[in-house]
Amino acid sequence: MIARLDSVKLALSRRLSSLEQQGYDVASLGVNPVESVAGYDEALALAERMSKLPIRDDWPYVEPDTLEGIEATSDVAFLAAEPLPDDDTIRDKIRTGFLGSVCGCMLGKPLEMHPDMALLKQAATKTGEWPLNNYVTEAMLDELPRRHRSWEETVRERIRYAAPDDDVNYTVTGMLLLEQHGVALTQQDVIEFWLLNLPPLFTFGPERNTLTAATLWAQYRADLFAEQPYEDFARWNALWNYYTELCGAQIRADAYGYAFPGDPVSASRMAYVDASVTHRKTGVYATMFTAAAIAAMFTERNALDAFRRAAMVIPRQSRFRRAVEYCIEIVHGSADWLGAYAAIHDAYHEFGHCMIVQETGTLINSLHYAENVSDAFCKQVMQGNDTDSYGATSGAMAGVRFGSSGLDKRWLAPMNDTLHTTVAGFHDQSLSSVAERMAELPWEVGKVEQ
Repeated sequence: MIARLDSVKLALSRRLSSLEQQGYDVASLGVNPVESVAGYDEALALAERMSKLPIRDDWPYVEPDTLEGIEATSDVAFLAAEPLPDDDTIRDKIRTGFLGSVCGCMLGKPLEMHPDMALLKQAATKTGEWPLNNYVTEAMLDELPRRHRSWEETVRERIRYAAPDDDVNYTVTGMLLLEQHGVALTQQDVIEFWLLNLPPLFTFGPERNTLTAATLWAQYRADLFAEQPYEDFARWNALWNYYTELCGAQIRADAYGYAFPGDPVSASRMAYVDASVTHRKTGVYATMFTAAAIAAMFTERNALDAFRRAAMVIPRQSRFRRAVEYCIEIVHGSADWLGAYAAIHDAYHEFGHCMIVQETGTLINSLHYAENVSDAFCKQVMQGNDTDSYGATSGAMAGVRFGSSGLDKRWLAPMNDTLHTTVAGFHDQSLSSVAERMAELPWEVGKVEQ
């Protein structure tokens, strides 16, 4: 089935917008190039031209796409793996990271309707739930202009299990990929696993674009990459993929951070393999940074020091590196987390839901001021935007930072040790069992000696 021309043109318009934000010289294509497309051949020709655009002469950033280019323009040469705690402590931190991420995700799910702090505070204050220190009630949702469709499974009165969510799907997927492939993981392994296990409509943005493209690619080949290599598919997919600087790759980072405790460079390299299937530039750098930060949390008790180490894996002159370093300065210089939020929001409010920059700043804020795991994900969710995704990421980071003593079991109790996902080939529904599998990842990939 051939997509309607107006749908193809919409994809081209969105891709053009993405390229402009990444510093490409879109003006060289002329005025309104997509509007002049009259047929499919012209659409393909324009897509090809877009793929060959140079960076603008006045673009002040250096943002490579290859791992080699990224590392050559970063500070990985100054990073080394840090001495680790004992094996039992490593396992405890990973278990808590995974469980903390699930709790943070469930807290944020019913609120995932693009709020800022002011909107959430207004609603929660009316029901006596501000500041957040428990799962939200349906009464609080009644005070908001809208609610996420998952609310019936995720408000306090109705939680019976960990509800399906793309963030948790991706963490489980990362675990399974590492169990199957270890450090030999490739981009081809990632997309083949997705085709077999992830429902496209339970993915979003570049992930859905890529899965749709791969499904069409596979339709005409008995063996997906037998006749033409993955690189050919990747080039073809790149012609139509867009929004490649949204957070869909960043929320896939957790398992790679768990697998390489104290080793942010190795964690970031594995995260690159996964992220580069769908994303580019800030979308990839944020994923590498997140995996590196989780890895660094095993050995850095000071969260800002962990974030400083993590920032060293991304290009020095990238937009994202500069934003991360500025947010670290804001958080370090603020009197409290509320003041830091106000400054971050003031600087980056245009980067709203799923747009990485503001939300990474709020992650830094949450982890620096957190007193324990739940304090981290509550602070994160209260800062709004993509509440479930970054609630999950903050829980993962805080779980590794604080370990099991920092996570009150009351957050786990409503889920009855039950995990629901939409990963087709995954049938383990015990939260504790999956947490144990996560905890073995460093030994599964051979980065910690038996």
